[in-house]
Amino acid sequence: TIIPAAPSSPTISPESDSGASNGDGVTRNRTPSFFGLAPSGSTVRLLVEGVVVATTAATGGRYTLAPDAPLAVG
Repeated sequence: TIIPAAPSSPTISPESDSGASNGDGVTRNRTPSFFGLAPSGSTVRLLVEGVVVATTAATGGRYTLAPDAPLAVG
């Protein structure tokens, strides 16, 4: 059995970043989108405090995902 490499840490999409700049990783957006790299066909899950809030499959070595429901403030 070959275990695929872990996906890269998610990066917040610039259009979801509402902080002082579009690259500071700060947002007021409660449904921000994220992107990163992962082996094609692998399942990527976004967790908040250990709870899965989004799931997608990587395509072409990349993934994009956003929470299924708005995140809590804070």
